[in-house]
Amino acid sequence: MIPKLKQIDDLTHYEFNETIKQRGLDYFEKGNVISCLKNKNTYFAKVKGKVEYKVKIEFFKNNLIMSCTCPCDFNCKHEFATILSIFTNNYKNITLKRKIPKKTQSIRKTISQIPAEELKQYLLKKPYFNKTEFEQHFIKYMPSQSYNYYYNNLYNNLTLDNNYLETLADFINDLKIKIKSKNYSNSFIIIKAIINALKDTDNLDNNKLINIYYWLNLILKITYKKSNQTIKNAITSWLNYIKQNNYFESLCLENMIGEILNV
Repeated sequence: MIPKLKQIDDLTHYEFNETIKQRGLDYFEKGNVISCLKNKNTYFAKVKGKVEYKVKIEFFKNNLIMSCTCPCDFNCKHEFATILSIFTNNYKNITLKRKIPKKTQSIRKTISQIPAEELKQYLLKKPYFNKTEFEQHFIKYMPSQSYNYYYNNLYNNLTLDNNYLETLADFINDLKIKIKSKNYSNSFIIIKAIINALKDTDNLDNNKLINIYYWLNLILKITYKKSNQTIKNAITSWLNYIKQNNYFESLCLENMIGEILNV
């Protein structure tokens, strides 16, 4: 017997037909709701079907706003199974960080900041215009993202187990571009944000991140070697803090820091 069943029926009367409700109940009773997380009035669930589907349900003024990654174009059994998890208190409370939008600027503004001769030389070598290539080439004239943009984004995706490897791959690409453009201050900001987000979500020893540590190690060493003394001091101070806190109890991080501090 599921408590609050009448309340569930009243809330979902117009949202699900009886067949979908029964299938959702079967999913729930079989334990197919792998996880369910609550942040304020929004729930994020993973439901096992043919593959693992992601469900998002938001309670808004006694209404439900629902989405699922399954191919159904109607309210599905995965969503109903998630609702049953919610009303049986089978969820974990979490606190997500504030979403920080990515800073952007128009091509027109970017072009206005590039010295005329530098822009001319670039355009003479290019038979056609590619926006992504253009922005990467002139990255030093593009706005840099804040520490919180990298930290909050990664923290939330790690907490929700939501495409965090893709997020990290994007951040590593950002790091490569910063190194190429000699923006060592920003590369340190990105590395610090990544490590702190991994620490705060208990993912420092995540076995899926070996390749990520390889790039963090390499780029941090380049950043330290080529940056000015102010940045070197900031890096050293941060690494010593980590060292004093037992390298965050991570073997990968201990090796990464040890090489720079020569310990």
